[in-house]
This record gives sequence, C-alpha cells and structure tokens, in this order.
Amino acid sequence: TESFDYGRMYFLRSEVDDFVFRFGDAMEDFLQKGNLYAAFEIYAAFQQSVQARTEWAHERLKGDFDFSADETFAPDRRDAEWPAAVADSTDLWERRLKYELLNELLSLAGEEEEEDLEYGETQNPDLVKDTADDTFDPTKIQRLLNDPEFMAETLDAAREKIRRRYERNLTYIVDREAAEVQESFINSMTQLFDPHSSFLSADTLESFNSAVQNSFVGIGALLQDDDGICTIKQILPGGPAEESGLLHDEDKILAVAQGKDGEFEDVVDMQLRYVVRKIKGEKDTIVRLLIRSGSEGD
Repeated sequence: TESFDYGRMYFLRSEVDDFVFRFGDAMEDFLQKGNLYAAFEIYAAFQQSVQARTEWAHERLKGDFDFSADETFAPDRRDAEWPAAVADSTDLWERRLKYELLNELLSLAGEEEEEDLEYGETQNPDLVKDTADDTFDPTKIQRLLNDPEFMAETLDAAREKIRRRYERNLTYIVDREAAEVQESFINSMTQLFDPHSSFLSADTLESFNSAVQNSFVGIGALLQDDDGICTIKQILPGGPAEESGLLHDEDKILAVAQGKDGEFEDVVDMQLRYVVRKIKGEKDTIVRLLIRSGSEGD
C-alpha cells in the first residue's frame, strides 16, 4: 500500500488493515509461487480511490475556499497515519487543496510581471526580460489582498492548473502498465530486507542499459521524488548542470521542454522515471527546465 499511496492520502486505516488481513499471512506463499494477485488487488483498489478522490477534487475546486482559517497541512506524509474515517480523509483533502491553491496563488502572483499575462500557463523563461534586481517584490503578493479582480483571476488560474494536475495523475494511475505495478510491489518487498536490492522490469532494464552504454545523457544531477516534485539533491561535478551555474541543490523541477523552442510540460506529480526520460537526450542537444529555487521554500 505504501508503494502506491506513498502520501497516505487515498486509503483509510480500515482498508489497509483489510489488506493485511487478506494477504499478510499468505504473502510468503504468493511470492514463492510467483503469484502477484495481492499486488494487483491492492492496485485495483488504489485506482478506484484515486478515481473517486479526483472526481471529488474537481467538484470541490469549483467552490469557494476560506483562506483565513487557522489550519495547517504537512505535505510530507510518508510517516503519517492513514485517515481513520471518511470524514478525516475529506478534511485532510480539504486542507491539501487549500495548500496547493495557496502555493499556486503565491507562485502566479509573484511571477507575473505584467497585468495582461495569460493566467494558468507555464511561462517560458526565455521570454522573460532580465532585470538588474531579482529581489522579491512583496507588492505582487499584496495585490492578491488589495485587488479583488486580480485575486479572482489568479485563483481561477490556480484552480485550472491544479485540476489539470489531478487529471494527469489520474491518467497515469489508470494507464499504469502491469509491469510497473509488478516492479513497484516486488521492490517494496525486497527493500524490506535489503535497501540496495532492486527488481528491474523490462522497461527499467532498457533505461539502465542505455545509461550504462552512454547512448543518452542527463544534466549531471541526482534527482529525487520529494512528495511528487522532482528535486535536485546533488549537482554532479563536470556535468551540464554544474557548468550552467543555474541549478543548485534542493531546486525543484516543475516543467521540462526539449530544444530551444519546445513547449514546457508540467512534471509535478509525474513519476520520477518519466521525468528523467524527458530530461535525458542525445549528447549536445538542449533541454530546458522550469525551476522553483530551493532557497525560496514554498
């Protein structure tokens, strides 16, 4: 369950207990026989939960939100408890949506430099004029409070951006191949005994062989999935990332574009392996990354 619902947002505690009751004692026999029935049963339940919660989120995003309430949300829930009841889950998702909306509101308001910019679209950094002073301008955020029309327009843009993100995540969950479910489940088992042992599916093995044979190259950085966001954990010496001088540890990759004129594709909540595939390419070709600086926090 953790390998699928890593944020502990979709399953209830009772559902996890039911999986343990149904499959816990029989898991050893299943694995000895090469039977992955448990994995696909759990994943089928996960798909249903994602479908239902995505539909809920789409409807909820149409409504109003009270950002004046004194509430908190911890985005890193890897060590949290699963919700005990449906009401607890809904409350958790309510706060998650507010958290995501606030992040997008601040991002959109802080990044827009002209009033007539298109809302909800990822801005091409190549088209942004350089300024001598890149310090944070609090007036851009203050405008959210003082300009109701600007606030409404920006909130609509944030709603649409999050709606597309949830739709994309649902598509990935529904279209996930059996080999990926197999790989995720088996790796969750092997790493219980040895964190350095991994099972490679055919696709993963192909990617591994490409890396070993240097048929494709990356940017020279160690990447990690940080609650759904591809995060640079270390810049490797001598690579394109270090040579550019533009990337730093803890920077978050929000979108990827191929070539000088390629359109940016949002990679938030995209599985890390797919983000890496989009970043890698033939030597001396161009890849462009839309970054949220790690020093800026949320």
